[in-house]
Amino acid sequence: IATCRAGLIPALLRHQDTFPGSGLLALTIFAWVVSWVRYNFTKDRVLHLSPQLLHLLQEWSSRQTASESERALAKQLFEDFSRATPATSAPIP
Repeated sequence: IATCRAGLIPALLRHQDTFPGSGLLALTIFAWVVSWVRYNFTKDRVLHLSPQLLHLLQEWSSRQTASESERALAKQLFEDFSRATPATSAPIP
């Protein structure tokens, strides 16, 4: 999940500006999914996200077109998940 280029997470995060509020909705669903995976399926509850996902979250937290709550959630997610080292395995094409 953390390094896959094709699948749920990348598709979800492409919806930053699909409709009003879509960015916050996409981030909220992303937050739930990665938190659920981290809590239920990882050793020591540490989930290593890809550098690309971490970068996307960091950029999202400063997007001028994003709402304040959207930027705050992106920043919180970036800070939370960047505490773990980024995933190092090669992404799936």
